[in-house]
Amino acid sequence: MNLGKGKKILVNPAALTPNSNPTPVILGRVMVNMIKNALEGSKREIQLRCPRSRRDGTVTLSVTNTEFMPREVQLQVFQRSFSTRGPSGGWNLGHELLTERYLNGKVSFTSSPDKGTTFYVSLPAQPGPAGTKA
Repeated sequence: MNLGKGKKILVNPAALTPNSNPTPVILGRVMVNMIKNALEGSKREIQLRCPRSRRDGTVTLSVTNTEFMPREVQLQVFQRSFSTRGPSGGWNLGHELLTERYLNGKVSFTSSPDKGTTFYVSLPAQPGPAGTKA
């Protein structure tokens, strides 16, 4: 399956250096799945973003695709075993559980006809390596 064929992936440069130091394997798994889901749900492009730490002490990673998610789908996104792709899976409770339990973060999303669908993973910010500015 070639999910990205004919699609653009736009990466905000700050997305490459988040000011957070979560468990890399778990965060990687969550982000790869967010990107795959966005590619599957998009007809044109997806965008990855990671703004600098916020005053509330969090870093939020986001993945946006250009498509609107109907309300009936939005209401089921975080329900166990729900998928728009049938039994093969999709965003599910497992990713939300990984983010909340092991990364001490939160998962949310927004969807509108004019802005598409964005999934967010908010994590507690941690200081960068010694000698770097946060």
